[in-house]
Amino acid sequence: MHWKSTLAVVAETGVPPATAAERAAIVPVLETISAMLRATPEGTSGQGFWVNEDRRIVGQPRYDLPPEAPMARWPLTFEVGFYPFYHEDVNSRGTWRLSVNGETASAYFHVNRHPGEVGRPVIVTEDRGRDHAPTAFYLRPRETGRFGGLVVYEDQILVAARPGRELWAPAPLGRLMRGALPRLQEDAKTAERRLDGYRATNAEVQAPEWEAKQRAEFEKNNGALRTTRPQNYALRQQNMERYIRLKRDEAAAAANPPRDATGAWYWNPVDALAETTQRLQALSAADAARPACYAEYTTSPAKEGRYQLRGRLDVVGASPDCVPVVMTNWSYFDLKLPRSAVQLLVLRDFGRCTKLANGQLTSNDADNPPIDVPLQGCGRHVRMWRDADWSRALALVVP
Repeated sequence: MHWKSTLAVVAETGVPPATAAERAAIVPVLETISAMLRATPEGTSGQGFWVNEDRRIVGQPRYDLPPEAPMARWPLTFEVGFYPFYHEDVNSRGTWRLSVNGETASAYFHVNRHPGEVGRPVIVTEDRGRDHAPTAFYLRPRETGRFGGLVVYEDQILVAARPGRELWAPAPLGRLMRGALPRLQEDAKTAERRLDGYRATNAEVQAPEWEAKQRAEFEKNNGALRTTRPQNYALRQQNMERYIRLKRDEAAAAANPPRDATGAWYWNPVDALAETTQRLQALSAADAARPACYAEYTTSPAKEGRYQLRGRLDVVGASPDCVPVVMTNWSYFDLKLPRSAVQLLVLRDFGRCTKLANGQLTSNDADNPPIDVPLQGCGRHVRMWRDADWSRALALVVP
């Protein structure tokens, strides 16, 4: 047994299941992906390993999609995963059999499942109600290479997409700013709570009762020196007086943060909330629709006090360090096409197994397993990917 495959149909609530005709159209797609790998020298030889192939027809989770998405016409998602195991025979009642237990690294090809943020930071979210996931606004995934005619994003995923169609849509500045307000409010609340603590401390140390307590404690510990060692007593008394002045000065300064680097922890978040609120109120419809970008603060004092939103929002092109913010472009999918049509193909586990350098795949140590563990998992995946005819994968995607 070298290549074993199974097919499962997984239903999603609220999603019309694949019809018999749609399943009949999907199976050849999954078979083509499998055949592409089986046709490689590694896949053909099967020397020392076997592959468990997991094929699934899965409906797109309604929770992920916009509330207005027409589920009856939404593209079906389906996938095929490959689990390369090294050959291991076990003796069962006097008969040697291939073991089908154990662990390995899988790799899945997903059809019509949007890759989303590809690990990029989510800047803000926008609520879409209880029955739908919030809309996420995130930094645009970067193209980090090409392999076999497919695009690599963030050194993580390999993508075959329809030409001329965008996977990500620019995030409008107005929506991004509105989504940012709760985070800015939380930062401002954190600063105010911290300031309240400093003010309480200042009120305490400025009070006569606090000073009296310090002097009483000093006399309790040092009063005997007044007559036995007066010079020593006087020196310690001077230190106590300095301590009282220092603590009161420190408490007063903390309770009244200045508009400089020392007070940035307070004024940064408070000013950011006020500024964004004012900008949003004055924003014209045209400016609200402009593509937004995000520049993260990485140095002090600019980043002080910024915990929930660690940067500034602006329009694309405002500054070199301002990175475009995008959202998942659900309009990428053409709802006039059959639900079984391949509109997008993603190898999501690409970066887990390999790195791409100068157009060549280098294994993440997968070609050199521990001496007592035969090669399987990523080691087998990468060898097949190196020799695969990726034009077969590209040909699956509708033009």
